[in-house]
Amino acid sequence: MFTELIREYYEKKGYRWPTQWEAMAWAVTEMAEAYEQLLAETSGWVRANPEAHPTEFNLADFETELAHAIMMLQVAGMKVGADPINRLEKMLKYEH
Repeated sequence: MFTELIREYYEKKGYRWPTQWEAMAWAVTEMAEAYEQLLAETSGWVRANPEAHPTEFNLADFETELAHAIMMLQVAGMKVGADPINRLEKMLKYEH
């Protein structure tokens, strides 16, 4: 189901499908953007180009960046025939 939602999203937006390597790279950049939110939560940091970085933690933005990272990890899996979300669901059911 999650895979189908991503396919529909890509089609609706007209996005080019990344390779699995590109999708993994995008996942890393999305994680970096999530880290930016966490860094904004801490004080005492002097940032180069502070105008290009968040100045305070925003939960919605943090959540969005994590969602982007999850989506790109799923896309990386899709490119090689894997379904990480499905695998996670099976793991959680098995471990429970």
